Parts: sequence; C-alpha cells; structure tokens
Amino acid sequence: MNGTTMSIFSRLKDIVRANVHAITDQQGIPNPFSRGPKQPDLDDLNWDSGSTGFRDAEPAQPTRDPELAKHYETLGVAYGADLKTVKAAWLKLIKANHPDRFSGSPAAERQAQEKTQRFNQAFSALEKALKS
Repeated sequence: MNGTTMSIFSRLKDIVRANVHAITDQQGIPNPFSRGPKQPDLDDLNWDSGSTGFRDAEPAQPTRDPELAKHYETLGVAYGADLKTVKAAWLKLIKANHPDRFSGSPAAERQAQEKTQRFNQAFSALEKALKS
C-alpha cells in the first residue's frame, strides 16, 4: 500500500473506533475496543484489511448462480445442498413420477416423461457442478 492509502486506512480505523466508543457509552453496553487500560489496534482484533471484516466472522455466503438455483429448485432442495441430499431428492422424484406408473393414460405418461427429463437434467447439472 502506498502512503495515501495507509493514511486513509488509518483515518478510517480512527473514525470507526470513535463511533464505537460513542455508541457503547451512550447505550451502556461493553465496548469491544476496551481491553483494560490499553486500547487495542484493529489488528489486535483479527481485522483482515484485505476482506470485508473480522477474520472470525461468518464466512460470506457463496454467490447464487441462477442456473444452479433453478436446478436446486426443480429438485426441491435448498441451494448449496450436498450431492447426497440432491441424489436422494432426485431418486424420490424419479420414483414418484416415473412414466411406467402412468401407463394407463397417454397424457399423464407424457407429462411424467417431461418431468422425469427435467429432473434428470437438473440432477446431471448439479452432479457435475458438485463434483468439480
């Protein structure tokens, strides 16, 4: 980092610290910056300047890929489910909508074939994405 960036970053740390002090004093809650007589630097609090916050904070949620989200929705599982869950949902849907179960009605059999094809495409896409 160059000098200008460092001075901006240092100023930003000072502003954050001052605002935290003002809010905690006003609301009577413990100040996260007070650890005895020494006021810690943000580096002491596991601040990761290369990311969006503290290192011990929850990891950011993965960006939702709309194409994959559509496939998860088709199989009725939550976005980000593991391969085992996806496969179990796929098998359940295939078993319930298999065209052989509707052999007495051509219209119902055709609908079942379309559904089965959609489920197979969704599973194939998710399987490929989860294995890579």
